[in-house]
Amino acid sequence: MAASALYSDVVLPTATWYEKNDLSSTDMHPFVHPFQNAVDPLWEAKSDWDIFRTLAKAVSKVATEAKLPIYKDVFAVPIQHDTEGELAQPEGKILDWSKGDCEPIPGKTMPAIAMIERDYTKLYDKWIALGPNIQKGNGMKGLGWKSDDLYEEIRTRNGIIEDKNLISYGMPSIYDAKQACDAVMGLSTTTNGKVAVRAWADLEKKTGLSNLTDLAADRESERFTFDMVAIQPRETITSPTFTGSNKNRRYSPFTVSIEQLVPFRTVTGRQSFYIDHEMMFEWGEAMSVYKPILDFQPLKTTLNENREITLKFLTPHNKWSTHSMYFDSQQLLTLFRGGQTIWLNEKDAAAIDVKDNDWCEVYNRNGVVISRAVVSPRLPRGVMFMYHAQDRHINVPGSKISGTRGGTHNTPTRIHMKPTHMIGGYGQLSYGFNYYGTTGNQRDIYVVVRKAQEVDWLED
Repeated sequence: MAASALYSDVVLPTATWYEKNDLSSTDMHPFVHPFQNAVDPLWEAKSDWDIFRTLAKAVSKVATEAKLPIYKDVFAVPIQHDTEGELAQPEGKILDWSKGDCEPIPGKTMPAIAMIERDYTKLYDKWIALGPNIQKGNGMKGLGWKSDDLYEEIRTRNGIIEDKNLISYGMPSIYDAKQACDAVMGLSTTTNGKVAVRAWADLEKKTGLSNLTDLAADRESERFTFDMVAIQPRETITSPTFTGSNKNRRYSPFTVSIEQLVPFRTVTGRQSFYIDHEMMFEWGEAMSVYKPILDFQPLKTTLNENREITLKFLTPHNKWSTHSMYFDSQQLLTLFRGGQTIWLNEKDAAAIDVKDNDWCEVYNRNGVVISRAVVSPRLPRGVMFMYHAQDRHINVPGSKISGTRGGTHNTPTRIHMKPTHMIGGYGQLSYGFNYYGTTGNQRDIYVVVRKAQEVDWLED
């Protein structure tokens, strides 16, 4: 069901019905990449921006009818990287205030405490506008600068919310995705030269250096818009958001610290090969160290009619699709074999009597995969891989082990969180969800592979 079908009065204007605009950029990409729809989406299909706006309007309607109150949530804010808080625990010791090791001091011996108000009746009002707090200033990574004039520029460029019944009346409009993109580019240090210079100037104050604004001064007058990057690629502006400079060259990491003498974001301000934190000592990682694969014991079954082999299980990016995108279209499926496949070394395959295109069961204590084999000399012995984001709904029979349809590349894996990535308040080890956080070692696993005894499509 299309999102607009939730309520008959929640319908998008015709002008934005087919609009699909988005941006992509990282510190490793020298250009801002725009996305536009190649063809108009069919029927009631919408962009993500339009879908969430439509849902926001529907939720606001329900919340108003139900007379939901304003909720106040208290939550913990991790000690932020590139701030004074990252040196909150200078001795590298873990003190647990809940056990009486120290006093509970927000932002020092525990996360900072903040409160947020949630008014679901105003969700839509807020979704479609750029809020006024931007006028108070903007910043990142411990830096800050004024942005009231940037807010006014976006208001002029995007237009305002004209409905006087909304709390966002008079604020810059980000009703559609293109307006949202233009607002982002008006505030970003990489797409607005004025912002980049302000950010570098603040870093000069913090470091005592005087040559940093030069990295962006020659581009201070530039301000990207969505139309500009859609017409012609635009090289990003050098920003203190990233560790390198792309001034007159390709982006090279850490050049700002090496060439401009900006301290590294570490406890010492230098490159760190030794970390004197008690958790690092506990796990033997105060210095760089090699650790072999965990010694997982594979699941044992009583079904031993066929020969089995234990292999290391890898799941690389797919060769026949983009990143994690499924490839269940006729064109992409015909590029290879269609449906799921696993890759085996030819000698490993021969050891269990598997020939190219035979059906195999791949299992361990976590789950079972049923897939056809690609037998190839390109893989070393002892290793198998299964490209990720394959199509479980295409050509996947049942398994004798599980009694259900075979799984995907994720089925045999499980996530093992790395404890040393949970350190907070210690220089560069400042934990923050989706910023610096635990890495899942879900690919560090063994599986048992055997030729499938039969191909059961579970059609009875």
